[in-house]
Amino acid sequence: MRISSKKTLVCALACIAALAAAPSGRTEEAANPDGSARKAYRPDTPLKNTEHPAHEKYQAMLDDYMARPDRYTERWRPQFHFSTPQGWMNDPNGLVCFDGKYRMCFQHRHGTFDGRTSWGNSYSMDLVHWTVLPPAIVADELGAVYSGTAAVDWKDSSGFFDGKPGLLAMFTCNRRHTGQVQGLAFSRDGGDTWRKYAGNPVIENYGTPIFIDPKLFWHEPTRRWIAFIGGHGKLRIYSSPNAREWRYESTIEEIGPGGEVADVFRLPVNNDPNNVKWVWSAVGVWFVVGDFDGHEFTPETGRVNFDAGPDAWAAQSWSDMPPEDGRRVFTYWVWEFRHYRRHEAFRNWCGALTLPRTLSLLQGGDGNYRMAQTPVRELKTLRGKTHSLGPLALKAGETRPTDIRSNTLEIAAKFEPADTGRFGIRFLKGGGQQTVVGYDAETRRMFMDRSRSGSGKGKKTESRELLPEDGRVRLRVFADVSIVETFGNGGVANMTGLVLPEPENDAVEIFAEGAGVRVSRLDLHEMKSIWRARE
Repeated sequence: MRISSKKTLVCALACIAALAAAPSGRTEEAANPDGSARKAYRPDTPLKNTEHPAHEKYQAMLDDYMARPDRYTERWRPQFHFSTPQGWMNDPNGLVCFDGKYRMCFQHRHGTFDGRTSWGNSYSMDLVHWTVLPPAIVADELGAVYSGTAAVDWKDSSGFFDGKPGLLAMFTCNRRHTGQVQGLAFSRDGGDTWRKYAGNPVIENYGTPIFIDPKLFWHEPTRRWIAFIGGHGKLRIYSSPNAREWRYESTIEEIGPGGEVADVFRLPVNNDPNNVKWVWSAVGVWFVVGDFDGHEFTPETGRVNFDAGPDAWAAQSWSDMPPEDGRRVFTYWVWEFRHYRRHEAFRNWCGALTLPRTLSLLQGGDGNYRMAQTPVRELKTLRGKTHSLGPLALKAGETRPTDIRSNTLEIAAKFEPADTGRFGIRFLKGGGQQTVVGYDAETRRMFMDRSRSGSGKGKKTESRELLPEDGRVRLRVFADVSIVETFGNGGVANMTGLVLPEPENDAVEIFAEGAGVRVSRLDLHEMKSIWRARE
């Protein structure tokens, strides 16, 4: 995904006016727009190594930074969310599970590789603790490397892996003078290092200013690779037997504008393995349920909101999770960081990702779909000291402080609300600042109030519909220095927000306004740092 839509649009419009639009219907894209033959892979085709002269310098930076006793202690630096040691980061890219490791690339800028957007690189054994590596795919003569995805080539259909499994990645090259195109890279060592395919670009621009963020996956029924590529109000679908030579299949236009950062996957409805649907997600902001036959995506619904904001954007999920696991795990960029790139506190680093979440596709009795998101179970390993309260009753207008002082918390609360009134938790509190997560019983909405959460750009109260279940409301909140994630009733409602309180503001209290409320249970878990907890 591009960082600045306006900038990309202006550049692309100026550059591709002369490009001819591709013909409608399915066509073989056997030639480049200038009529030259497309490069096909042969065993003797030179393979373009993505190892950049700056990789050694980047590794030296990593070694130096991670050896520092004050690492990951900068002002507003999250402690159990992923962020890079140095430099700018945004969208997650190339998420794939292979050989026991969760691979995660991300949009990254750093001075060691000339500051142009490239793919940073990392991996985890548990979706919680991360090891950062030198960049995976670096910008070159085809342009900056924008968002894309990765998948396992289990049967070596690409011919890159000598008959063994390997990793493929497809990404957008932001080519300044001839439009955005799609490139291919592969990894023979499980994702530690990557090579670009010498025949790039593998899919040319068809005459549009925005052609971006390919979703790559293998479609077993047709035994072909599939790419969903979005932007500029439509989404185009391509197929390939080998991920190198691509054919246009179809276009989705009736859904409306958008379609960037596409993700496509199958999910059981209400956890029923006999009722599985295809889901097309666009930036993790909305999704469409439908069917896909390898050629066309047939929508069953219109756009359904994820309701993960206000500061969650550009979500991707891990491909190739082990069958015995079976989860679809999602993560977002906390995109409000885009406003603070020039803030002094973020001079050396800027950007973070949300906690990984497990997706569940739910369908109600009315036939409508919604997507539940719950933090992955592995996060429980970060729980330190736990403080528990309840059962107890709060009277209308009552505030009850807790004895915990921390700005890295998991809060799990169960309330039994009346028909009116508001209640919830105030945290990151002190010096006139606080962040509030709670519930309005009259409107039946979960809310996040950041109006007094600290430095920031006009924060307001956000809310999501949340109906009581068996007369109870469950709120689960993760507060991590500058990031707050809230999940209601098992994640059927959720919100993510950036907050910038003073670091000493770490008090927690519960409250009731307008009516009393019964607190069935309140658990406050102090959370360990993923960067320092193993010392």
